[in-house]
Amino acid sequence: MECTVIEGEDSDVVEFTRAGVDGRLIVTGDAFELDAKLGFLLGAFRGRIESEIEGYLDTLLASGAKKPATKTRAAAKKK
Repeated sequence: MECTVIEGEDSDVVEFTRAGVDGRLIVTGDAFELDAKLGFLLGAFRGRIESEIEGYLDTLLASGAKKPATKTRAAAKKK
């Protein structure tokens, strides 16, 4: 997987790509947004991928003392 991190004043962006998926994660001080575009083969697993990501993030956020406001969007689109 190839990743690029772009640090900004108000947010950081991680752009990622590999065979079958391209996307970006935007992280601010109190929220994040995930947008992923799945290729044809991975698109068949969209629901499973989305639920795994949400479950993992729920676990991570629940372990913190203060749960920040989150905005998530897993947009799985076929290329």
